[in-house]
Amino acid sequence: MLPSSCLVNRKLLSFVGAFRLLTFRRLAKAQQQLHAPSGNFAIAQFRKIFDNPDVNLILADCWDAYESTALKSTTLDQMMNKVEDSLLKAYAIIYSEAFHFDHVYPTRSNPVDSETFLARDALLKQQLAPSKYRKALAVSQ
Repeated sequence: MLPSSCLVNRKLLSFVGAFRLLTFRRLAKAQQQLHAPSGNFAIAQFRKIFDNPDVNLILADCWDAYESTALKSTTLDQMMNKVEDSLLKAYAIIYSEAFHFDHVYPTRSNPVDSETFLARDALLKQQLAPSKYRKALAVSQ
């Protein structure tokens, strides 16, 4: 998941916190029942998604827009569901042909290519920033 020390984008602190709580609850529930934890796709793919610099920057913008519009009335469980949903959507997008994701080296970004980054930005924001959050996202830029 996350090493003992790492750098996290300030906009993604609550995202990572909600993710860590999500993993804790899943693992603790299995431990209480004395079972091996069942696999969770969002948890398993977190590192692949989060370690990609392009995805990380775009995800930070989308999460910041979500927080600025929904955090006041959002419960922690709703936040964890949003994190899991975002990870599943991002995973589906990064393996699309238009994204040009290198699955062998997920942390390696393409050389500076503004057209590829803008295409990735549009694909992710279209899925991760729903219409009611897009207004806040447009204002922040």
